[in-house]
Amino acid sequence: MLLLNEVSRTFAGPDGDVRAVDGITLSVDAGELVVVEGPSGSGKSTLLFVCGALLKPTQGTVLVTGEDPYALSPNDRSTFRARNIGFIFQQFHLVPYLSVLSNVLAANTPCPQPGYRERAEELIRHFHLEHRANHLPSQLSIGERQRTALARALLNRPKLLLADEPTGNLDHDNAVIVLDALSDYAENDGAVLLVTHDPSASERAHRKVRIRDGRFQQPPGLSEVQTGRRTETSI
Repeated sequence: MLLLNEVSRTFAGPDGDVRAVDGITLSVDAGELVVVEGPSGSGKSTLLFVCGALLKPTQGTVLVTGEDPYALSPNDRSTFRARNIGFIFQQFHLVPYLSVLSNVLAANTPCPQPGYRERAEELIRHFHLEHRANHLPSQLSIGERQRTALARALLNRPKLLLADEPTGNLDHDNAVIVLDALSDYAENDGAVLLVTHDPSASERAHRKVRIRDGRFQQPPGLSEVQTGRRTETSI
């Protein structure tokens, strides 16, 4: 579902170029939940934006479902994202003047298809938001905002789901709802790439990778601890 090959992303800084992502190679298959761990400023979010066709890499290639989204025109890339990639952010990124229902339906704007209102209403019920469907984001609790963002991310049944610290602002109960949804998505042949500091989120991973200064850490040798399907890889 996702393949990165020697991907780097450089930004201009006051003291010269800063390489936020440096030579990353990574794959995420259908049925996998892969966690990226690392300290603040290590390049996790930049990596996620590159994977999601939001930030073109300076070097290297990105393939999503076998296609390079950066080879597409901006309009075609927007449609490609809407059809294939779902995003969940720590700060939700809901449209403040739209209701819960309209926020969820907004994911369908670049690639409108029949039946998506019914799909949105189904997701709203699934995440126990039906009593909030006509409320604005400012009228929601933090947990309700994140569940709305999760419903929006799932609307188009994307192949790849990208999550940037999705439980960082949540209480335990809402964090469990989000993590259960991500796990279920992977178990149903979706691919999930999750950036997190949350140990309970990391426990859901099939694989974990650690990033520092834009690079995956690779100590001498390669160690794997495997329990059933889940594998922790130190690279």
